[in-house]
Amino acid sequence: MCGYNLVAGSFVRKLMVAGVVLGLVGCAGQQAKDKMASDKAACRAQFPERIGNYHRLAICIDSAEFNYAAAVGGGDNVATDRANVRDQIAKEIDAGQISPEDGKAMLLRGYAQVSAQASAAQSERRREAAMIMLQNGAFQSHPYQAPVPTQTNCTSTKLGFQVQTNCQSY
Repeated sequence: MCGYNLVAGSFVRKLMVAGVVLGLVGCAGQQAKDKMASDKAACRAQFPERIGNYHRLAICIDSAEFNYAAAVGGGDNVATDRANVRDQIAKEIDAGQISPEDGKAMLLRGYAQVSAQASAAQSERRREAAMIMLQNGAFQSHPYQAPVPTQTNCTSTKLGFQVQTNCQSY
């Protein structure tokens, strides 16, 4: 359960509020994951694995994964790629082109390939971001340079009742 009690004290209260916010974000992600698991279980109950049901089951699971991706705010591309793999294999199973066992093995390989591509794409985006930052000087060290003190020389000359002072800084 994701419930929290706030305690008195300004600093402690702020600290607790920050903890609650972070905790709720974690709870929201876990709740979305639990909902997806529940939705997938309902799909399997509604569409048992047998010839003629595989594509309908795949579409139902696609929906659960798309809902999860929307709830956690990302992963749409991965969900789409997984759905494409799943749907194609499910159609082939329903058409009798491959066995359900071969389909499951192909599905696992397809998921692994989607994950590898997503990881490679993320690594490429990070590399590109680092290159842009490098080009813009984000990683350059800027050593501290203390201000150079100026030396001032002043000379005063008495001209009658007045004193004239000349100063030079260098």
